[in-house]
Amino acid sequence: MKILTTNLRSYKKIFDATKRTGIQLYDSIFLDFSNGYLVFMNETSVVKIQMQLEGEKEGQENFFVDGQKFFFLLNSYDVLKVEGRKFSSPEGNSFVLPTFNEDIELPDFEEQSRWKEAELDFTKEFILNLKTAMDYIEPGETEFSSLFFENDKMLTLSKTKFFQAPFGSANNSFNLPFNFVKILNNLNFNGKGILKYKSKNDAFIIYLKVDNMEILFSTNSANSLPVDPTSDEFREGFFHENWVKIPVSSTLESIRFLSSLLNDSPSSHVNVTFLEENGKFYIELSIHNESNILYKSEVESFSDFSYFEDKGFWISLDNIKKALVNFEIRDVPSVVLRYEENAPAVYFADAKELDSDEVEDFFIVQTLLEDPTE
Repeated sequence: MKILTTNLRSYKKIFDATKRTGIQLYDSIFLDFSNGYLVFMNETSVVKIQMQLEGEKEGQENFFVDGQKFFFLLNSYDVLKVEGRKFSSPEGNSFVLPTFNEDIELPDFEEQSRWKEAELDFTKEFILNLKTAMDYIEPGETEFSSLFFENDKMLTLSKTKFFQAPFGSANNSFNLPFNFVKILNNLNFNGKGILKYKSKNDAFIIYLKVDNMEILFSTNSANSLPVDPTSDEFREGFFHENWVKIPVSSTLESIRFLSSLLNDSPSSHVNVTFLEENGKFYIELSIHNESNILYKSEVESFSDFSYFEDKGFWISLDNIKKALVNFEIRDVPSVVLRYEENAPAVYFADAKELDSDEVEDFFIVQTLLEDPTE
């Protein structure tokens, strides 16, 4: 029997995202020749990928094989011949990898009657938003450890940050746990996938079919949003009236310079203040620790400079950099930063928002820090 390997190589990142090093069952791949599937799993996930096989499979046993070594062979040869538990290349090189047998009962991938359903369209924008979401989902097992989908929005929410992006499918309300989003972020796929989900016996179960791969994922329960993020009351905490328009490229250049300069510093808090010099407006980034650093970056405009004069806030240098990078990779030239004295957070969005009365579909909210010098 032969395995055609080229369609399997792109799933190496999925395997890396799900494996549990040191646990043999979760660090291996199950070769199910009887049904034509390659399978790997962990405590919450089972991933099943259709293999392309040639030749007679009668008499070929199914077995587990070391996952890392098997993927190395997949990447090395377009075709692998299988005889028993021995692999060989077209050139005649042979390989006997660590293998084992274990009786396992795979879950039923076919039973999804009465499950709720949503379509995931893996466009360039959706994939980019998934990657951004990973920076803003609170990891662990908390009420915030999910990516939430509410009608035509996808969003994350925690005690320190908030992210929202557009989602093309309306009339849907569901969430994807952190570890499932981690799997999605490693998909190398463009196209539409079918997502199904349900709650059963205090468990939340997700099924996803994408191309020739199927995933079953389960977790203890489905999270729900503790607040309504679209409510006026919630948005009052960050959608401030006063704003400053900042060029993304030059501001990021300043922040990256400071990040490199302070790479070994125990403190990454930066104080952001506003000033005017010779008719030009600037934000001033200052670091106060064993080094005292002031660094200016020019801005484009203010809603009202008199409001910002002699005011400022503390924020994590890494967080402001991360926010601006997410606009840079979307080719946004300028962002609007909304700020209000004594408010707990600042808001970043594409500056084109200033030309309308609507909140942008994509925005980032970051909680401010206490003054570490006091």
